[in-house]
Amino acid sequence: MMRIAGILVAMLLGVCAGPSFAHESQPGTLDIKQLTADRYDVIWRAPIYYGKPHPARLILPGKWKNIVQPTERRLPDAIVYHSVVDTGPEGLAGMVVRFPGLEATITDVYVRLTRLDNTTMTAIVRPTRPIVELRDKRPWYVTAGDYIALGFHHILLGVDHLLFVLGLLLIVQGRLILVKTITSFTVAHSITLAMATLGFARIPLPPLNATVALSIVVVQ
Repeated sequence: MMRIAGILVAMLLGVCAGPSFAHESQPGTLDIKQLTADRYDVIWRAPIYYGKPHPARLILPGKWKNIVQPTERRLPDAIVYHSVVDTGPEGLAGMVVRFPGLEATITDVYVRLTRLDNTTMTAIVRPTRPIVELRDKRPWYVTAGDYIALGFHHILLGVDHLLFVLGLLLIVQGRLILVKTITSFTVAHSITLAMATLGFARIPLPPLNATVALSIVVVQ
């Protein structure tokens, strides 16, 4: 009975792994690195979205000026845009970067700003609000709170995750083993998500989602 339940949940996971329900595993990334007091290196990596160029575009603040001609490089899994900009004497604080077209997707964008003193600002841009406001330094606990909220948002809106946990509740016997299994899944998923976000690993989406669906059977 438990094996049958696991297979049924795996089938549901496979169905929900399609573009209508599952979250995209490869987010876009915007990396802004300060070069001088008012010059910044900008790299926008737009992932290939279900076999096509990503619909989101990068719109920098109108006051920023390109110092060198922007370049575009196509990779197997993404299109990388590179430019060097002059922000002027006003700096970055309060400036808004926009991603029109992101609202038509299910992907997030990871934004990282690195200053001359090696301090960083990070943010997650979601399709529901495709803009990010660049900011000055702030306490670490404020950033930690943002990422805890992001974790809950990521899990609760990922139907494939919820079905996976439901499958575990059906087939794993014993509370201690259940806690260990769910914790292992959470830690492993956090590692793989971080690797994908930081560009250390790139895996095509369809076989990845199929593997997630099959893993519920292996757990038995």
